[in-house]
Amino acid sequence: MDISVDELANILKRRALKSNEKIIVLLYGPPGSGKTTSAERLVNMLNNDNDDENANITSEIPFGITPDEYITGKGGSKTSIGIYKSNKQLNTPQEFLNAVHVPMDGFHLPLKLLPQNLISRRGCPESFDGDNVVKLVELLFKKNWKFLSVPQFDHSVGDPINPGVLINSNTKIVILEGLYLMLDKDPWNQIPQNVKFFKNTQEDNNASPQCLVIRVNGGDDEKMSFRVANRHLKCGLVSSFEQGLERYNSNDKENAKLVNNNSVNIDDYVLYNP
Repeated sequence: MDISVDELANILKRRALKSNEKIIVLLYGPPGSGKTTSAERLVNMLNNDNDDENANITSEIPFGITPDEYITGKGGSKTSIGIYKSNKQLNTPQEFLNAVHVPMDGFHLPLKLLPQNLISRRGCPESFDGDNVVKLVELLFKKNWKFLSVPQFDHSVGDPINPGVLINSNTKIVILEGLYLMLDKDPWNQIPQNVKFFKNTQEDNNASPQCLVIRVNGGDDEKMSFRVANRHLKCGLVSSFEQGLERYNSNDKENAKLVNNNSVNIDDYVLYNP
């Protein structure tokens, strides 16, 4: 079913009112399809429309406060996930967002750990800490944590920073956004497998978390290449729009084909031309 960002926001609002539990949104699509823009718009609409005075408050991790547990993968500390099991650690029991955007880009392998042959191909599946993305999705379905800290990509340094995004267990809607969330290739294929298992076994009541899989259809190749080339230029990866197009054609276009041709189709909705 094709829907707009506004329509999806309304769907999520209705579901949030009916459920007592978290709604996990997995938003995926090829480079330049509009995933990040869509996720940011959704989060802004969902938070700004909330009447709770705490709904638009975010939390920062105080200096020196360490998680109870780390999940560390191929990216080492830069792409690790921090698990806080107590409110007392952060002392922010009432501060939470109604919705939060978690970009998969934070799980880029740091440049110093990236094999030489993957530097020019950065953005391909192998250049991510895919195992920890899988772990994050698994954690979102569980209730044994109060906060999660996850890495965030810093375009100014070209690497992930950690901690980046703080997820409060009270946050109602978590929007995880990225290229390979439905990729039918190990280890990524564990995500659609886990989602299908979860949906088939979850209890039909308001006390069970919900999961929606959203594919973003960003239009034709010309539109997506234009977006990606502009993004490369804005981030300083290239010095001209033409170089951005060259980079798209040599790398991002192949990643787009991979996503379009090798993603598991368990979509609940398709965001069309965001």
